[in-house]
Amino acid sequence: TDIKKFNSEYPTLKIKYTNIFHDRFIIIDNKELYHLGASLKDLGKKIFGITKIEDNEYLNNLIERIR
Repeated sequence: TDIKKFNSEYPTLKIKYTNIFHDRFIIIDNKELYHLGASLKDLGKKIFGITKIEDNEYLNNLIERIR
């Protein structure tokens, strides 16, 4: 899979699945948070947004909810 290929070079990628959220989020080093407006599988097919969220309280709450 793509995740296995990525992890062979960069072994710290973690994917967590949950039904708590409909949206997708990218968390980098537990310090940066990005919200994706659509699934990555559709990347390049249509325009969608990726938004950086600069609210540390929101980031920490999200991290706690997916543990």
